[in-house]
Amino acid sequence: EAAAEAVGLPADAVREANLYATGDAALCGVTVGENGFNWNLPAMWQSAKARWEVAARREQVEAFNRSNRWRKRGLRMVPVKYGIEDNGGAYKEGCSLGVLADGSVRLAHGGCELGQGIHTKAAQAAAFALGCPLGGVSVSDTSSLATPGSADTGGSATSECVVKAVLDAAETLNARLLPFRPAAGGAGEGAWEATVKAATDAGVSLAASGWFGGGAP
Repeated sequence: EAAAEAVGLPADAVREANLYATGDAALCGVTVGENGFNWNLPAMWQSAKARWEVAARREQVEAFNRSNRWRKRGLRMVPVKYGIEDNGGAYKEGCSLGVLADGSVRLAHGGCELGQGIHTKAAQAAAFALGCPLGGVSVSDTSSLATPGSADTGGSATSECVVKAVLDAAETLNARLLPFRPAAGGAGEGAWEATVKAATDAGVSLAASGWFGGGAP
């Protein structure tokens, strides 16, 4: 704020100029964008400015402030920096994934839904990996009976670890479903249900467990 006032720029413009770029060294000792991680904050920042019409709204704020002596308005964009770490490999998450005869998918994982959207991420990962409709995926309440051995939820990494466990389980199911999938070009509406029915009729188990055992998700 002080630097922005000194140079006569909006505070969020100064913040934008100081965002990390890929290859920068962070204070915690990591290199931004290393190990294949996508550093997408600068792109998200630009997208947010456009979607929220920040420039136009700032003009409205300034016009209001010029017209009102006592009442004032403000507008700020503020990025949040929150460090996470591997915790010595403490992130361990399990997943139980089952496909029912009608093509619906039942999923249980070791993370707790706290409003961060972990259930949505897990369901999306299952639908993407299996090639099934997202609307057919339901997520069970978290229970150690379904996914024993999972770590606690926290540190902003549990969702990604759960997704890795879901993908692990989906890989097992895909291998079992492969002989029953339609030929290339035959993956239209109803193809998923037909694949599941064929596998079920053949007595193939469509239940699998997945596991993420620590390290970088």
